[in-house]
Amino acid sequence: MNIFSSTAASGLRHFSDRLQGSANNVANVATDGFKSVKVNGQTVQGGGVASVVSRDQSPGMFAFDSAGEMRELSNTDLEREVVTQVAAGAAYAANLATLRAEEATVGSLFDRKA
Repeated sequence: MNIFSSTAASGLRHFSDRLQGSANNVANVATDGFKSVKVNGQTVQGGGVASVVSRDQSPGMFAFDSAGEMRELSNTDLEREVVTQVAAGAAYAANLATLRAEEATVGSLFDRKA
């Protein structure tokens, strides 16, 4: 695998991780005390990106339940999750386009050699 396909493949993995982390956050938005995750990218020596997952320890909002007791809600910010999902989806598509362009170029080169 060359540097272009390796970098694009690592980008696909990273943005897939971001989408999965965001989907988990949205799925747990109604879970009391849930702490959302954030997936950041870290540059890898030689090209590419690796995912680094961290948990957001900031408190969620507090509310009273039907028994009158205070409880902490999830700290998931749905607006932020929508932005994360749109951006990660677009970046995933861009990395996929890079792999497809490389595949077409390599195929064209093989056609010319034959």
